[in-house]
Amino acid sequence: MSFVFFDTETTGLKRGFDQILHFAAVRTDENLNEVARFETRSRLQPHVLPHPSALRTNGLPIESLTRW
Repeated sequence: MSFVFFDTETTGLKRGFDQILHFAAVRTDENLNEVARFETRSRLQPHVLPHPSALRTNGLPIESLTRW
């Protein structure tokens, strides 16, 4: 058996309005030894305005969300 632990960073807490900006996951074996790791980021969509509290909480600078 294995376990998957994951975390997301978003632009706020309103489901259906806010956007996931960062997703990370770690898969472990039954002894909680890391087996695999995955991480990805997304660019901020033009119509989404991040909540200031979300930016402060997740520590993602706005500049890094709008480039690439």
